[in-house]
Amino acid sequence: MTQTLSTAENTYNESRDGQVRHVLIWMTAKNRTTGAAESTGFWTGKYDLNFVIDGVTRLYIGAGAALSVDDIPGGVGMDIRYVSARLAVVAPEVKEAILEYDPSLGPVEIHSAAFDLATGNLVAEPRRVFSGRINESPLEEGAEGGESLFEVRMASSARNLTLTTPLFKTDAEMRRRNASDRFREHVSTAGIRTVPWGEDEIRGEVAPPPPPPPPDTTNGGNRR
Repeated sequence: MTQTLSTAENTYNESRDGQVRHVLIWMTAKNRTTGAAESTGFWTGKYDLNFVIDGVTRLYIGAGAALSVDDIPGGVGMDIRYVSARLAVVAPEVKEAILEYDPSLGPVEIHSAAFDLATGNLVAEPRRVFSGRINESPLEEGAEGGESLFEVRMASSARNLTLTTPLFKTDAEMRRRNASDRFREHVSTAGIRTVPWGEDEIRGEVAPPPPPPPPDTTNGGNRR
């Protein structure tokens, strides 16, 4: 992705002083109980801190050294980039909180934040370095009382171009949005029901042949 640096960050990069940079990761996942989408953020700093991202204030939980993020591959074009982040979890309540959410295909962003070495102040608004969706999120269980490892494997937004629209939606899903919507009422049986069309039968099982006509018992008939 193309990077545009602010004047303050350019000046910071050109200075010969030391640099302090931290990584911020913002994820959205579905609450398994309520079904609502909820967002949370972690960063590699020690303390919880508010950051303004695109004019919106976000609270990031300070994970410190417990959070590690792979180097983000650069490049130009539509290639899909993959990045993994790992969060070491010790507290049982944190692990239980993680299990309450389903992060599958949830949106995720990674930002880079530069801090002044002398003052500790943020140099400029954190710069986005990755945007995509959560591909996998395995939780590696540790021994009882030990450390578990929560890993988030992410794919960049270019992966959206490879997703296809589902060919069918269930009647239940359509009625959930609109109780009077009967457009897909018979979608589950459309492929197996016999549909008469003219003199032939199309789709579905072959209909049995019609019964033979009754004998002709009228006078002048060939049969009595």
